[in-house]
Amino acid sequence: MNELISKLYKCDASFLKLKNVEIPSELFLTKNVKLCNFRNVSVLSKNGTKMPLEKIVENLPSIFGFKFTFGSNSLNVSSKTVEELIKIPHFSKISNFSLVNISEDFDIQTSFDFLKKNSSPKFDLKYQNNPLSNEYKNELEKIVCEILETKSLKFDTLFISFPLQNEFKLAALRKLFKK
Repeated sequence: MNELISKLYKCDASFLKLKNVEIPSELFLTKNVKLCNFRNVSVLSKNGTKMPLEKIVENLPSIFGFKFTFGSNSLNVSSKTVEELIKIPHFSKISNFSLVNISEDFDIQTSFDFLKKNSSPKFDLKYQNNPLSNEYKNELEKIVCEILETKSLKFDTLFISFPLQNEFKLAALRKLFKK
């Protein structure tokens, strides 16, 4: 695998799709990647710890499409992830930002506040396999309701799905997001 990763590092790939691998940060990918799809991928720092999501995005300055599917026990997201993502100069240039299997450590309210002021990136957030507290589900539901009830603001930039979500609201949200 390291031989393959070192070849990726030396090339100018514009699309990168990796699944079920660990990559050392010193071999961290080409800076020319425009579309990135990671599924259960860990980028390891020099001390062997998982690189946070915001550092991965920061190291992909040409990215305009990003999808990250978290594995179990993911340590890539913290309560500060969204705040750090927003600080990245090229973050607002990303057109599609998709996170799958997110934990409730992801600060959804800060994301929503950011999207109220910015039309890019489009956020596609799927909470699938991680348990969510009732408090966090209520917060998600409140945001979904605000998106669906607000007529004056453009809210086609956020799609949220989570376990036991109201199917009618999910369908309405999906329709709005696909515009």
